[in-house]
This record gives sequence, C-alpha cells and structure tokens, in this order.
Amino acid sequence: MSSPYRILIVEDEPSLRLVFRTALQSDEYLLTTAADGETALSFLEQDPADLVLLDLRMPGMDGLEVLRRLREAGNEVPVVILTAHDSVPNVVQAMRLGAIDFVSKP
Repeated sequence: MSSPYRILIVEDEPSLRLVFRTALQSDEYLLTTAADGETALSFLEQDPADLVLLDLRMPGMDGLEVLRRLREAGNEVPVVILTAHDSVPNVVQAMRLGAIDFVSKP
C-alpha cells in the first residue's frame, strides 16, 4: 500500500477549511489545515506536503507572500491558489511565482 497523498489546506475562514477538508476526505489523502500563512510555512518546514491549496487573501501574510517565501526557500511543492477575488493581475502574479493553478472559491 502506498503512502497517502499529503495535502495542506491554507484557508483563514473556518467554514471554508471545513468544506475543503470534507470534500477531500479520503483514505488516499492525509489532510492538514492551517488558518494563516505563518502556520502554513511552519508546517511545511516540519513535514513536506505533496500539494498546497492556498488562499490568496488572508490577514497578515497573504497567499502570494507564502508562495514567494516557499519558492525563495527552494520548496517546489505544487500550489493551487484559492480565491474569491480572482483578477487577471493576481492570476499572472501567482503563475509567475510558480502556482500550478488558480481556482475561484464558491
């Protein structure tokens, strides 16, 4: 049996963290959640993930800054940016920083 796919969900709104966690719940995934960018970076330093679902707009450190810090540290984990505020400049900036996709939240 192979190891579960490790997904870190970074979302500041508790109800949306729960929605994503519930939608992805499976024996094939090991899910971890973080409510902010600092916590996400700490988790990733201690335990690498196979995928990060990263909210764009969060209090304190936003998703683009988290992504920037990951890449500056040499962490190439695939990142999907999640946002309710999609705009062309944000899409372009996220992709330039190495996001693999950009998804609008419900």
